Amino acid sequence: MTYRIRVLAGNVDGKAGSHVYLRELIARMAQRGHRISLVCFQAVPAIHRCAEVFEIPRFSVDQTPLLWRFASVREYLYFTRRLRRLPLPPADVVISGEHLLMKGHAGKYPDTPLIYVPMARTALEEISNYGLTPIMSFVMKAVYRHLQGWGLRHAERTLRFNRKSCNVIAAEYGPCVNPRFVVNPIAVDLPAIPRVATGRQEVRLLSVGRLVAWKGIDTALVALAPLHGYRWRFDIVGDGAMRPQLERQSRELGLANRVHFHGFQDDLGHYYRNADLFLFPSRCESQGLVVLEAMSYGLPCLAIRPDEMRYQNVNDEVIAHEENGLLATDEADFGRQLERVLKAPEEFASLGKAARQHVGEFHTWERHLDCYEQLFVELITAGKKPSVKKSVTRIR
Repeated sequence: MTYRIRVLAGNVDGKAGSHVYLRELIARMAQRGHRISLVCFQAVPAIHRCAEVFEIPRFSVDQTPLLWRFASVREYLYFTRRLRRLPLPPADVVISGEHLLMKGHAGKYPDTPLIYVPMARTALEEISNYGLTPIMSFVMKAVYRHLQGWGLRHAERTLRFNRKSCNVIAAEYGPCVNPRFVVNPIAVDLPAIPRVATGRQEVRLLSVGRLVAWKGIDTALVALAPLHGYRWRFDIVGDGAMRPQLERQSRELGLANRVHFHGFQDDLGHYYRNADLFLFPSRCESQGLVVLEAMSYGLPCLAIRPDEMRYQNVNDEVIAHEENGLLATDEADFGRQLERVLKAPEEFASLGKAARQHVGEFHTWERHLDCYEQLFVELITAGKKPSVKKSVTRIR
């Protein structure tokens, strides 16, 4: 059975893991015959071929004294007004991860079931990493706490990619929310041609992602600085505000001839296949999509285990230490684990095969889409939107 599905999103492109996920989700649902309408800030041209797209471009923030501090409030009001004017087609169900559109859409279509898919573990946690001024951070957190709380209370289901993210949200918002969580592990393609170990003496290290502070690329550079005596090369694929600072750091650490910045790249397969170890020192992640992409190629990952203080991630739900990858306890241990690999890379060759096997078992698109379609059946055949009290279950 096919359905009319509305997706509410920010940018749908390839510049961040959440953007890539939504792009693929829309395309694959369309392949299954579902009719997709997309409301977003901006979408790549390819999406227009598989969905009816309604773009609401973001406006530039007014730098007028005082007003710019309330940009998040003004954005929310702006998107709500613009969305209400759109001539949107009927939809059977809504999938939304974009807080600025979700509540406004529900005001216009209150009887359409909502599946809330927050991309960060919590909105407040992500905002804390933006480096905003205290006043702007306070205002933005207030706005997004309200919007995320609204989504958790009113969505028929809150879909998360792992159990830990459910627990984090429940702990943050408490018993006043109690959404109905569904855990649907995120999906990636399993490449037909995996990575093949070359046996070369130089160890190829790789990181992929936006160059922003919480991704921790500075941690990787610091860890590599004392390891001049080993043969390695570090490729960094991605762009972002931190790139000039990271390039300067690599020069200051004497690594400029061994660390290579490639900027944003559409085709990542070449980089995954030619690497020996994926470095993922990110401090805050709801689900590292690039980790699963690397593992799907048979490329083992070195990441940092969550401690729910400095390191807030779910790496330990995907990576089993010394079975399909490596987990460090902190930044110092990240350096020690990295030296272990550089000292004896052949000892870790088997990790890649186990990593690919894990992805093939738990993170396929077929399994991921089947879970969504099961939700569609449950919500749409219910006939009408259930009350909040009836739609609430606790995490056990």
